[in-house]
Amino acid sequence: MSGTEKNNQVLVLGGGRFGRLAVERLGSRVDLVVEPNPTPALQAMGVKVLIADGVAAARNILDQTDAPPWVVPALPLHFLMEWLFLCLAQMSPRLCDIPKESLPHVAMLHAGRKKEWYLSMADFVCPDDCPEPVRICTHTGLPREGQMFEMLADILLPGFTTIILRSHQLAPGVGALARQELIDLREKIRKSGQGSGWVIGTACRCHGVVQAMQLGEVDH
Repeated sequence: MSGTEKNNQVLVLGGGRFGRLAVERLGSRVDLVVEPNPTPALQAMGVKVLIADGVAAARNILDQTDAPPWVVPALPLHFLMEWLFLCLAQMSPRLCDIPKESLPHVAMLHAGRKKEWYLSMADFVCPDDCPEPVRICTHTGLPREGQMFEMLADILLPGFTTIILRSHQLAPGVGALARQELIDLREKIRKSGQGSGWVIGTACRCHGVVQAMQLGEVDH
């Protein structure tokens, strides 16, 4: 396998609507789809499917030396935090509140059930094939006011370190996280030790999700 082919490999987590869109738009770049309940529509796409929970499978796959360099999290949850909780379970992580006033002012702000905040520059449903242009919104034609991944990186919470992983667009409407950035973040948090606090988020130019956690004592 050549280096170019290796760099094109993508792991898709979730085989629902957005997972299937990723497969359609990335084609042969998709190495594997992880889905616990694959539908006939997914199976008919001819892509390799691992029947498993996406977060649990990612914990094992991403540590393999031949792991795909890109991860498309097409799951109805904040994959990054769920994956960190699973990987760092021995350090007793716990979720913490992020005060609303600590967040940037954006068009849409929604609180989730696990102390997460969902943020968007848009107060409308974006087209699922948006190419994420740098300066102009394709839907409104208006200038983009900042980049969500930069805005979230500016969150200041006393006693917490803020790290936002950018979702990189591999195809229109298909965002992916870099596997190496995931591994580097996990190891940085792991080395920080007991009691450290982290504001963790995932964001593209327009949308993002953010949560906070604190590590407890390490089990021996």
